[in-house]
Amino acid sequence: MSSYRTQIPHDPIKCRYLVYTFRLSGRQQTIHLPLIHVRLKSESRVVGSVGLVDSGSTVTFVPFELAEVLDLPHVSENRESIGAGGTFSTFIARLRGLQLVKGSTIFSDFVNAHVHVPTEPDRIPYVILGRDYIFKRFEVTFQENSRRMVLHHHKWARKMRAHKK
Repeated sequence: MSSYRTQIPHDPIKCRYLVYTFRLSGRQQTIHLPLIHVRLKSESRVVGSVGLVDSGSTVTFVPFELAEVLDLPHVSENRESIGAGGTFSTFIARLRGLQLVKGSTIFSDFVNAHVHVPTEPDRIPYVILGRDYIFKRFEVTFQENSRRMVLHHHKWARKMRAHKK
């Protein structure tokens, strides 16, 4: 079992986009996505994965398959969600912890996070980190030309702006 340490970042967290390769019409395609490593915690299990930082998503989604492995408790009845792939049915589940990780450091831990889970498999390929959690704690900058994402913790970003004045 690997050990992690938790630290609120004073300095910005800089992450390179992760490479995502797939086949489309027989041709290999490569795209770079603002994916970040996450740890999902239920009452009995912890699973590592990646999450897409998505400024267009109002909520956070966890794939059905991960929710099933974690045995996440439902906290709502089914509802309809709209995503890039169209409309699909979801329910809200509770994660004991949603942790953002860089290397062996947990730089943010969202406790008792309510996430949307599709009611069937293969609807979303990875965790979708929407504006309900990550964007409320961090100022997120996407640097498309350098394929990087920078996260400034709100607490320190405010102090840095005040110090520069």
